[in-house]
Amino acid sequence: MKNNFIWCDLSAFRSDVAAKFYEDVFGWSFEIASSGYRYAYCGEAPVAAIFDMPPFFRKIKMPSFWMSYIGVESVATIVSKVAEKGGKVELEDDFFGGKIALIRDPLGAGFTIYEGEMEAGATGVERGGLRAGHKLHVSSQSAVKEFYETLFDWKIIPVDEKRWRVMDANAAEIAEIIESSDEECGGYEYWGITFTVENLEQAHRNIGAQGGKVFGKIDRGGRLVLSAADMDGAAFEVVQCG
Repeated sequence: MKNNFIWCDLSAFRSDVAAKFYEDVFGWSFEIASSGYRYAYCGEAPVAAIFDMPPFFRKIKMPSFWMSYIGVESVATIVSKVAEKGGKVELEDDFFGGKIALIRDPLGAGFTIYEGEMEAGATGVERGGLRAGHKLHVSSQSAVKEFYETLFDWKIIPVDEKRWRVMDANAAEIAEIIESSDEECGGYEYWGITFTVENLEQAHRNIGAQGGKVFGKIDRGGRLVLSAADMDGAAFEVVQCG
């Protein structure tokens, strides 16, 4: 799955509390690796992970956040193009027997690229608890279009004046871009992740009961989506499965 989304994880202030939140909202179970990386499972399938935010991120006052991972053929090749197209490489490291780089696009939205053989997390909309998709929330689509098309050989196609489809080299839709105001984005430019639930109204109640917030219910292409954040402010979206 090169130049496609393969994984996500949550950099959390309190990984134990976060695990309880997402267990209640998505029905996940967890397995903790020796490194402290908490794998989230939907049944037998790994979907995501939660880990304690590194000290450097805490020092620069990063919010708790979900990170999207894009599988690539060569981290070095992608990294070599980033600065020329207005982005920034925050760090490069080893990860799961492979290589990663944390990158920010020209507007500051962060994502991670991965080179290696890590198994992709479970995706789909057929049942609750799965990763359903990725959406880039930015103030200007035109400011990042060339950046992503150059790095990943994607095509960005308009749906309407506020939404664009992200198509891979095989013309398959792999993500969306949503142009949003500062108020709608909370002042951030970011890659958001959508997860499935069995019942949208129950998820709404569970999010509130666990200390999270639901900001609104949005119709996206005829499908209702909850825009929400967990108890420490990490943003995500929820869609009913099926």
